[in-house]
Amino acid sequence: MQYCSSGNSPKTGSRIIQKGKGIVTDTALVYAILRVSYYVIFVGLHIALMLGIFLEWLRERKALSVEMGELPTVSVIIPVHNESRRMESLLQSLEAV
Repeated sequence: MQYCSSGNSPKTGSRIIQKGKGIVTDTALVYAILRVSYYVIFVGLHIALMLGIFLEWLRERKALSVEMGELPTVSVIIPVHNESRRMESLLQSLEAV
């Protein structure tokens, strides 16, 4: 094992090169990777949280619009054949609903 620092003793954070394997470990590089992954996870969780809050707001807004009198339109199909005598009372009962 060979140390890249100028002295013979290993130092914390120094780059270690293993002969024959070509593996380079650097604590600053590991720290940078961990820091970036923390920020990605942190931002990702906040985006997911804000999206959930926004979707909940949309659902509540839709529910409140129904409660405040903005009812959806409804079509009623009444099959009638030879019902002219009862048609007037039928329409009046539907209008009352």
